Amino acid sequence: MKRRRRTCVTIAAVVLLPAIARPQSPATHDASPMARASTAPCLTAESWDGAYDFMSQWLTTTDVTTVRAGELISLNHRIASAVRATLGVSDTLLPRADTLDYPEDDGVLPITIVLHRDAPATWRVDSAADSADARFVRLYDLVLSSMAPNALRIAWPTDATRDTAEIRVRVRKQVFGGLADHPAQPAVLIYKALHPIDPNGLPVLARSGDFIPSYHVLNGVAWRVVMEATIDPNGNVEKKTVHDIPSMASASDSAHFDYAYKKLVDAARQAMLHSRYVPAHRNGCATAHLVQQSFYVNPGALR
Repeated sequence: MKRRRRTCVTIAAVVLLPAIARPQSPATHDASPMARASTAPCLTAESWDGAYDFMSQWLTTTDVTTVRAGELISLNHRIASAVRATLGVSDTLLPRADTLDYPEDDGVLPITIVLHRDAPATWRVDSAADSADARFVRLYDLVLSSMAPNALRIAWPTDATRDTAEIRVRVRKQVFGGLADHPAQPAVLIYKALHPIDPNGLPVLARSGDFIPSYHVLNGVAWRVVMEATIDPNGNVEKKTVHDIPSMASASDSAHFDYAYKKLVDAARQAMLHSRYVPAHRNGCATAHLVQQSFYVNPGALR
């Protein structure tokens, strides 16, 4: 476990447009499209149901002895419901995709909610807030002000040694998620919004498979492994077409290349097979398309 924590792995940008930036993903990859004609029946951009943006929210606190986990989850749901009501949307009414656009994928809002044992909650804007946070600060100030005082109260433990507890709000934006995707606990969904699809666009990585190579073969070496595959008109990776491109691979320590390369390719193949794409479209019809997808480990150390 300690070795895994020391291994530098980051999320890289998808060439086509921003990919899902998953917190604590063990590796990174990007994808590039290559043209390929298709004779498949027309699946229009409007009929493709897998291109949704999500915004989720969760609460954290250091006062775990005062704010029990169940109370924190319940409060999170009440605040998220108030956010949706303030935006004028619900779980079934989808707002525009750009209704909320927090600049960070795992954003800690610059606002602190202070819960009190015997008084309504208060909140304050942190001094570190900048212009990028302004819209969210205004939104949550309006949300919290609109909630009934009791809606921001929690059941205070009788053995609590403190009369106040501070709560931080985090938000996460997920771009191009599938309809079956849900925020991981303890996050709660604020909204889901249909993301527009380009009627003449190239494939876009909608949901990335996890790239989890065997860490015992890495030994601090930086890698780039390139895979290629065909994306069908439904956005799926065609299994028989997945293969590596050895001439495009690179490593910061060539002595380990032969030993580790096959294992890294196997991990990259599994990641690609578990990925989902928004398919390429031509004149509004989905079409098969060839893509190259790169997988990285410790990219900053590559020569």
